[in-house]
Amino acid sequence: MHLAFRQGGRAAINKVMTQQPAVFLKLLVLLVPRELQIETRGGPNAMSTEAIEAAIERITAMLDARTIDVTPSAAEDVSASKD
Repeated sequence: MHLAFRQGGRAAINKVMTQQPAVFLKLLVLLVPRELQIETRGGPNAMSTEAIEAAIERITAMLDARTIDVTPSAAEDVSASKD
């Protein structure tokens, strides 16, 4: 099956996607499980206050690393550096 996909799978998928979108969508739906069981094990209720605070700090640090400064002064600094 892997070999068959490598030989023409991507082209076949693209062909079905463009020429028969309903079939393509049905195939995608068939790939998704009908039921999904999710088990929680304690979560925040099982965490100590210190563990929750540490998790919040890690999440905040991750978000800060992804944040882009869009204040007018920052935008002016960027445009000035391009000149």
